[in-house]
Amino acid sequence: MPATQTLPVAVVDDHTLFRGVLADMIDQLGGYKVVVEAGDGSEYVKAVEQGVHVAVAIVDLHMPVMDGYQTIEW
Repeated sequence: MPATQTLPVAVVDDHTLFRGVLADMIDQLGGYKVVVEAGDGSEYVKAVEQGVHVAVAIVDLHMPVMDGYQTIEW
């Protein structure tokens, strides 16, 4: 991957602090940019339906509203 190209990433987790720290770590890696931080699967789905492109989604399995299993199935 060229240095100027970044891979768009989503972090989906109901723990706000963990989600934020993980997103910061990913952004610092180089070559990756967190474009979606969602507290559950329904927030992630809304972002994607609004046109946000995501190449990689890191999804917590146990969340309220729409859990990781439902999110992955979607």
